[in-house]
Amino acid sequence: MEQSTYALGLPTLEQQAKRYIQIGLIDRLGDFTAPLLLDQTRRLQMLRPTGNVLLALSPALCPASVMAAFMNAPGQAALSGIVADSMRDIDLFSAGPGIEIPSRTCYALEDPLLHTDRISSVPTVPGRTVLTINEAIALSIQTEGKLLEKNAFIALGSRIFMENGDIDQRVPTLGLVDNEQIEGGRVPELGWGKWVDHQKVFTFASTAKRSAE
Repeated sequence: MEQSTYALGLPTLEQQAKRYIQIGLIDRLGDFTAPLLLDQTRRLQMLRPTGNVLLALSPALCPASVMAAFMNAPGQAALSGIVADSMRDIDLFSAGPGIEIPSRTCYALEDPLLHTDRISSVPTVPGRTVLTINEAIALSIQTEGKLLEKNAFIALGSRIFMENGDIDQRVPTLGLVDNEQIEGGRVPELGWGKWVDHQKVFTFASTAKRSAE
């Protein structure tokens, strides 16, 4: 049987910070400069255990609409991420019930795991919470597109809570779409799927803990 839960294998937190700098994402973060990112990351790394840890950026500092452009397809160097027209309101999504995002500009996700099994109910992983769309984009960036090698990904940790108390049935997704203008022919797209359909075509990810220095 094919393994259904596995780690993607991440570089050190400092190496991840340097990737944000190298691809130019840091240049979109206003007064939050490369030296500030490296300093905070080094302090964070001193407090976190070694191993599989993801460096995430606060959505207040770096909205998903900005991060999405810095994704690349598996095996491609070009940074070609796009946002679907139907998700131009992506930055209105926030963390879902039970998910607390640290208030710091950057934070760590400890032991993020990718779940590729198909489930028939809302996914619950004891002692873990699912990733938000910002965290999912960070995971895609830091694995250079490997997140999307097997299937499209759904960020079950992000929802829109409407004024009337309802929850928008859209859930942000990451997937590959055809684009003849890009070498390799495929680009990562931030789109959406219905909450009720998440078990049919998507993988998802979870983390053991979110922490900041």
